[in-house]
Amino acid sequence: MACRQYSYVKSIVASVQIAIALVFGSTWAAAASEYRLRAGDVIEVSVAGLPQFSHRAPVQLDGSITIPTIGTLDVEGELLKDVRERIQAAFAGKLLTVYASDGRELTRTVEREDVSATVAQYAPIWVSGDVVRSGEQRFQPRMTVRQAIASAGGVRSSIMNGEIGQRYDPIPLQRDYIASWLTLASQAVRVWRLRYELGETAEFDRSSLPPAPVPEDALSRILALEKDIIALRQEDLRRERAFLERSAVLAEEQIRSLSERLELEKQGEIDDMEEYERLQGLLRKGHMTNMRVVDARRALLYSSTRRLQTAHALMQARKQLDEARRALEKLDDQRRLAIKESLQSAELKLAEEHARLRSIQVKLELARVTVPRESENVSRPSITLIRRSGASSVTFEASYDDEIEPGDIIEVDVKKVPVSTGNNLGAIGTSPPRYALETR
Repeated sequence: MACRQYSYVKSIVASVQIAIALVFGSTWAAAASEYRLRAGDVIEVSVAGLPQFSHRAPVQLDGSITIPTIGTLDVEGELLKDVRERIQAAFAGKLLTVYASDGRELTRTVEREDVSATVAQYAPIWVSGDVVRSGEQRFQPRMTVRQAIASAGGVRSSIMNGEIGQRYDPIPLQRDYIASWLTLASQAVRVWRLRYELGETAEFDRSSLPPAPVPEDALSRILALEKDIIALRQEDLRRERAFLERSAVLAEEQIRSLSERLELEKQGEIDDMEEYERLQGLLRKGHMTNMRVVDARRALLYSSTRRLQTAHALMQARKQLDEARRALEKLDDQRRLAIKESLQSAELKLAEEHARLRSIQVKLELARVTVPRESENVSRPSITLIRRSGASSVTFEASYDDEIEPGDIIEVDVKKVPVSTGNNLGAIGTSPPRYALETR
């Protein structure tokens, strides 16, 4: 029962999917049938069962197409469905001669339903202006302005620098500038954090960075993360110091206990030695049995062993105390040494990021594009669409998501605005500025 219900539901879903496909397919088919032919389109005419009579006919500049079997037709400006009906009417009733595989000559009468006419290739579009590859581009059904610009390689700056001879794409450059600024800010905050741990500064100086191309909270989040790292490292240092101090205290207590125990063990060994010597004297006089002397000797050996073990444990406790005290003394020195090594590496990376940011800014200057600021959005190019309508043309502003038609001309223009010279990056070739870490 469950299997039958599942199959029933599955069949309903499949039916809905087919219906959706038919709706959208029929929508595009209807739009294609309402399409008016223009110069540059290529019409494909085919006869069912007779592939040798298939023919592709481009629409010429005079608006005509030539089909070998029926001659020349004027089609420019006409609906595709009307042209199809004319071609079907021209073929209807014609006797076409074909040859079988054995060489026999056969004659076939063409019916209207056997003939089809479709647009095999639409008139191309042209993309010009600030794109990578300006010129003719192939049109695809339902093509948008965004897809047309992408087929032309994307937006580029139309400014050509005469000395360098390179073209710079402003939008990726602005994106690279933002990414480089964030990396630079992260390194600057890391340098501040390391100096803070060394006790050289108190608060981070935000004015030491170039103007932010991102919201202010981005830098605040970077600072918050570094401050969390400071807190974690300080807590780890506190725990390490507390552990070493506890180890030293325990070692001192163990030393006191073992020292007292060692004194008792020494006194016990002396007493056992005196008892053993006394019993040996009595044995020589014949007043003591040999078994009693053996027991006394065994007790002396046991006392000596305990004294040696206690002395060894005392020596180990003193060694642990020395190691704990030495670790406490070296803790701060090793920490400062590790921080200084990290600081050296961080300052080197900071200089590299500074040079990279400056390089991107130079490219932006060559492209005459503004350095992005926090209050600015990355500029989009101005797009103009020129569409032919009969004997005239219509020009209007377009957006990325507008659909285009065959034969459209798309002009892309990136606005060129001189870069503001006010920045904290310094001149080309100079050493990067030191990011001041102001103490408040």
